[in-house]
Amino acid sequence: MENLVFALYGKVLIGVFYLSLLVFIIFPLITGKYWGKDETIERNINKLVKKIVFWFAFFVHVLFRWLY
Repeated sequence: MENLVFALYGKVLIGVFYLSLLVFIIFPLITGKYWGKDETIERNINKLVKKIVFWFAFFVHVLFRWLY
């Protein structure tokens, strides 16, 4: 059961990472439209990193609260 939980957890993290990458980096590069007039790729990367760190911490917290 624990192996299944960790496998699902890994797949969710990878999915969140790729979805964030698509939305914040690839889509603005293709369309040339950013999230604001003053926003740049660097700012989008910073947002991406913050979201990945938040979701990673959230899933780790939920996982350990559920397991232990």
